[in-house]
Amino acid sequence: MKNIKLLFIFTILSAFMACEPEYEPLNDYSAIDWFTTAFGNEAKVSIDKYMSYSDLSQNELSHTWSFSDTSGCVFLKGPISAQDKIFDEFIDEDAGNESTDKTVHVLFTKGGRQALRLYNTFSEEVTFYGNDTLYSNYTDGEWVIDTTFIIDVYDSIQPAFKVYKEDVEIISVPYDSIPLQSEKDLWTVVEVTFGNSLMFVDLTEKGRPDTYSWEFTGATPEISEDSVSMIAFNSIGTFTGKYKASRSDEDLTASKTKIIPLKIKVIASNEELVFKEANKSSSNIIGLQISGGIAPFTGQEATFTVHATNENGFDEDITVSEAKVNELDATIIDLVLADEVYNNDVITVTYTGNKIESLDERILSKFSDELVKVFVGNILDEEMASFEDADVLINSDYWKSEVKGTGTAEYSTEQAASGNQSIKGENPGTSGNQMRFTSSLGGLLNIEAGVTYTVRYKRFVTDGSDSAGGDKFYIGGLNETQINKAENLLDPGKNCHEFVGTPLGVWYEMEFDWTADKDYVDAFFTLQVNPKVGTFYYDDFFIAAKLDRPE
Repeated sequence: MKNIKLLFIFTILSAFMACEPEYEPLNDYSAIDWFTTAFGNEAKVSIDKYMSYSDLSQNELSHTWSFSDTSGCVFLKGPISAQDKIFDEFIDEDAGNESTDKTVHVLFTKGGRQALRLYNTFSEEVTFYGNDTLYSNYTDGEWVIDTTFIIDVYDSIQPAFKVYKEDVEIISVPYDSIPLQSEKDLWTVVEVTFGNSLMFVDLTEKGRPDTYSWEFTGATPEISEDSVSMIAFNSIGTFTGKYKASRSDEDLTASKTKIIPLKIKVIASNEELVFKEANKSSSNIIGLQISGGIAPFTGQEATFTVHATNENGFDEDITVSEAKVNELDATIIDLVLADEVYNNDVITVTYTGNKIESLDERILSKFSDELVKVFVGNILDEEMASFEDADVLINSDYWKSEVKGTGTAEYSTEQAASGNQSIKGENPGTSGNQMRFTSSLGGLLNIEAGVTYTVRYKRFVTDGSDSAGGDKFYIGGLNETQINKAENLLDPGKNCHEFVGTPLGVWYEMEFDWTADKDYVDAFFTLQVNPKVGTFYYDDFFIAAKLDRPE
């Protein structure tokens, strides 16, 4: 038995393009080999496309390519150029479902997993060496290689979807339905109160799409790319839309757009337009949440009164220098203040006007002495702060282990102050071997010189841990500047927040303030536990500028 693998690949590729089926054997030995335009990769193809297969065997007794009558496969005959996109004219009507050509070109007209069989016989034993070794079988005095190529044929995309209003199905469009603009008068009409939403649910199976696009001009959002989308309607009028399902694989690119056969009639709300809540979103901006979208307005600053008091004796109105609709959310009115208000101020807001209207022409009701919630923003992303962003620490966008020696640090579901995960660390109890973790490139911090920051965190120290240990926090590069030292420490003499005097086996919260000594740009945040034996969990980190009103 001999097996010859030295092949002239470029010659074969030229034969593919020219559809030349024959070539001369390289020598007198029998051998089995083949070549496909999948180049050894998983065979995937879009419907109505073709693939080429070449049997490179030598000195076989017989040779046949075949497929089943129900496969939707057909043989093509050439020449076929790279510019050809439709292949009906190349179908070999005389070939049926078998061919003895050395090179065949197979057009796939039916979706699903299809099979192409290669059956060769030889006078001597042969073996195919590829990803899997294939041995010939001796049958009726001949050596037989019988193998099947599986091709995953992606069907044409045929979008299917449903639309719901408050969990009630409004319309269902199956894959074989083709809504027409000319039939618009027959479409279902659904009334939606201004600001309310409909739910659009993709049900497409034919064509296996992986990207989606619901589009309604004037809706919120106008384009949604989720397979299940809640779309709100914040303009009075009647709206129509369209839906596109697509495949993103560059080798299988396809898309199909369908009209959504639905007329969405948006009507004005009959509910009173009222104030809901107020939030201090920055040092000089207060956001007023309103029960509906607000139409653009000007010249209403004098109709708002903002009053601030502070335990240090401050008690004054703060001038509103600008009142406007928030650029990103029409249900919020931004009040830009002439002077700063601080995190420890008590702030109220009053509105006495009658000119501000909703987008559906309702008048905003007056309100007085409404308390402003002071939002002290955590500069850590929510998932970063609660360690919920990955299943294991090595996959986290925000954190990474920087342990010393044989200490360990990892994500864990064994304990969590909130959510499902926390950081778990273990120290073996010997010097230089300790748990440590630091923020990664996705969680770098920008700290402003002279600003005082409040740092809060929750920790859980297991029973049996050495309470003489404690934790240290750093900002900057790895272990650059310790921020919980001196006046910030429970015991300044220990240079860390000790575990002694705090409970074991339960979650509890720690808090300290730190005033930045300089600007830190794209800085790492690091926590390290002193090298005392124990198991420790950390969760719910919080870092925010304190910004109290000066005395």
